[in-house]
Amino acid sequence: MIQQWRRIGEILHQDFGVSQEQIEAALAEQVAGGERLGQILVRKKVLDSPVLAQALARQFDLPCLESARASGRETTASMSARS
Repeated sequence: MIQQWRRIGEILHQDFGVSQEQIEAALAEQVAGGERLGQILVRKKVLDSPVLAQALARQFDLPCLESARASGRETTASMSARS
């Protein structure tokens, strides 16, 4: 079943606890400078890269390698990288 597409700011706020104020400040900075929202939030240390990766994976309904590692599952990519 296809889920309704959500904006990354909405996912970060609802699912990862980033405040609405932090999202809005980063969006204002995005308009001024053109940098991506997630990059701004990582640069400002509001979140780290693995959290951003998880949020992006959730946005596009994809598995996240960090989540797979944390749960002990391995992906084809991680198995072939060891070969």
